[in-house]
Amino acid sequence: MKILFVYPMKIYKKGSKYYAPSFTNGILKRYTSIFENGATLDWFCRIINDNNSNINGLNEIDIDTYHLYDSYQTNLKKIIQEYDFVISRVPDLLYAYKCTKYCIKFDIPYVLEVVGCSFDALWFHSLKGKIVAPISYVLHRHIIRKSLNVVYVTKNFLQKRYPNEKNNIFISDVELFKSVSYRYQHQDKIILATIGSVDVKYKDQETVVKAVHYLIKNGYDVEYRLIGPGNKMHLTELASNLGIRDKIIFFGPVAHENIPKFLEGVTYYVQPSLTEGLPRSILEVESLGIPVISTRVGGMVEIVKDNLLFEKKDHYNLSKIIQENLSNLNELSKYSLSVSREYDEDIMRNKLNTFYKNAYMKEDE
Repeated sequence: MKILFVYPMKIYKKGSKYYAPSFTNGILKRYTSIFENGATLDWFCRIINDNNSNINGLNEIDIDTYHLYDSYQTNLKKIIQEYDFVISRVPDLLYAYKCTKYCIKFDIPYVLEVVGCSFDALWFHSLKGKIVAPISYVLHRHIIRKSLNVVYVTKNFLQKRYPNEKNNIFISDVELFKSVSYRYQHQDKIILATIGSVDVKYKDQETVVKAVHYLIKNGYDVEYRLIGPGNKMHLTELASNLGIRDKIIFFGPVAHENIPKFLEGVTYYVQPSLTEGLPRSILEVESLGIPVISTRVGGMVEIVKDNLLFEKKDHYNLSKIIQENLSNLNELSKYSLSVSREYDEDIMRNKLNTFYKNAYMKEDE
């Protein structure tokens, strides 16, 4: 059994090793372990060949187990015919369209994994993105609607925006941390944290920096920890202009297994994104029992307590939520743990195994 995983995210090559910013070997292994007789998996991705890349904290990909194709140098139409099963992650209009087209043409079973909203991702990216977003939205809806097998990472949001007429299911690929109790201990300082690339506009960490400034002006001692890769210059300049540069701490990328120690003592995890599907980071943080505050967008409304949701770019409302819930942290911790248990890895793995086996075995309708 040969599986091709088409997900053109950036993979950084340094020397003879390859590193992913938000993907682990554990997630890839879920696919190869579906079939009892074993399977191999090759990954069609974007390889950034740069020995000067900062790969500290990124997840090393086991290339002895998973072969990587560089999308810039590989003909997808040519190689896809060599595979028994194809898994394609969207949004990525070019390759979602190509995968669907080629799999149908060559009669290859395939699954589309819908992990985000193409419209929102483009709309909040740039002026050019706003021009392309409506076109991408229409085409993604068409591709997803007609696909034989679709996996959504949300329970409702992506299903409503990109409905499927055939066979579909909700499955999350989250890798929860093992925790028996809340890590937070009472202290006078408020510690906030966010995981995500610091130079991706729609992550909008600027709103949290502004909230930190507002809270400090109102007499609170606040620290903001940012975990993730990317150019931090714009956030550094904003913090400096507000006079709070020493309150903003950049840890850079952190390997998945090391994240819990960087979150020790955190009061709230904040996800200020302008758009999201269902971020794995929130569920992973909730499995540590940390209260989560997020914007009221995408699938986050399904996993964050309603009174901890705020409107996009509203740092005043974010500040208010932070202040008003300081006396309720233990209850919010219990809520986080209860939500994460709904995404138990064994439950998700069983759903994944059953759905993908059926997708492979099922004849085209």
